[in-house]
Amino acid sequence: MASTTTALVTGANKGLGRETVRRLAGLGWQVFLAARDTTRGMAAAAELVGDGLSVEFVPLDVTSDESVTAAAGTVKARAGRLDVLVNNAGIGGTNSAPADTLVFDLREVFEVNVFGPVRVTHAFLPLLRASEHPRIVMVSSGMGSVATITDPSLSGLVPPLSLIRRRNRHLT
Repeated sequence: MASTTTALVTGANKGLGRETVRRLAGLGWQVFLAARDTTRGMAAAAELVGDGLSVEFVPLDVTSDESVTAAAGTVKARAGRLDVLVNNAGIGGTNSAPADTLVFDLREVFEVNVFGPVRVTHAFLPLLRASEHPRIVMVSSGMGSVATITDPSLSGLVPPLSLIRRRNRHLT
């Protein structure tokens, strides 16, 4: 079993997730780079390993119970525990006007951004409980901020879906 800090970062093949993996591995941590796209995930992990970092790719689609369970099994087999879980995976929604937005348009957003972190956290709880100092980090964007999406001075910076409440006042 590893004596170093172990972490898993979801949605880590690019952007903030990849940078989080790079920085944590730079601290000497054992980091699992998790992503649903196997090709991009493996490429990102290989590049970081090539830089001398302790990074391992783990396929993980936060919308799939089977994928999340398999990823937890991989981490258990490789590290025996998890010290830090970073729920970073997320997607943006449609840019449709509120009147044109259907439930179908939002289903994938909720699957990834809401249900995904719950699914991942629940699956990794046994490994987190095996850690002396477990931590869970939930990554969000300004789109997850009520203050941001309701601030009239920022209305041009956020997609129309975020402004449903404000726009609906003008529909009556």
